[in-house]
Amino acid sequence: MNGLQWVVLIVGVLMLVGFTALIVLWATTEELPRLKRYTRFNERLEAGDWGVRLLRVGRRRGPTMRLINEVLGGDIGTAKHLVEHPPSIIVEGIAQPIAEEIVAAFAEKGAEAEAFKR
Repeated sequence: MNGLQWVVLIVGVLMLVGFTALIVLWATTEELPRLKRYTRFNERLEAGDWGVRLLRVGRRRGPTMRLINEVLGGDIGTAKHLVEHPPSIIVEGIAQPIAEEIVAAFAEKGAEAEAFKR
């Protein structure tokens, strides 16, 4: 390599390092939008007199099983058992607004559920 090629190489590396440093500085000083943290149902369960009963599973069992797993915070085996044997009580002793949210989530997944008062 001759002298001019070395100069071009060094200038290129310095530009790359400089731009990287500028991007890092901009990213740390600029207020970046943060994703809203998703809270799972089992983190928001409040004590109450309501429960949720699964009446009918939709065409696909997978999304319903994942939702049951999210509500219970348990293992997939329990969710599979509840999906295979409807009507089944998913959760009891929760507040009415949470029970209604869970019923709406089941409806989004194509399943039919109801909130009931104990």
